[in-house]
Amino acid sequence: MNSSQSSDDDKPNSAQKPTKPSLSFRDGLEELETITKSLEADEIGLDEAIAHFERGSILAGQLQEQLREAQIKIEQIKLRFDTTAESSKLTIK
Repeated sequence: MNSSQSSDDDKPNSAQKPTKPSLSFRDGLEELETITKSLEADEIGLDEAIAHFERGSILAGQLQEQLREAQIKIEQIKLRFDTTAESSKLTIK
């Protein structure tokens, strides 16, 4: 019973392994471009194409999230340092 539990625990769960936590934006974009070229070349089998599509979808989501976080940081910086723009927004309304 313990050995079967151990082997079940050792199996990777596809819901748990889709991301690389320290993937930089540049590395993620390069990997996504490689996947795209591979899919466009139409030289891989269906199973591999599906796996590539899944990985590409995960990467696209990660990259989109990184861009969203960067946009939030930029907006926060702008708000901190651009007090004149903030005050003119208030007077326009």
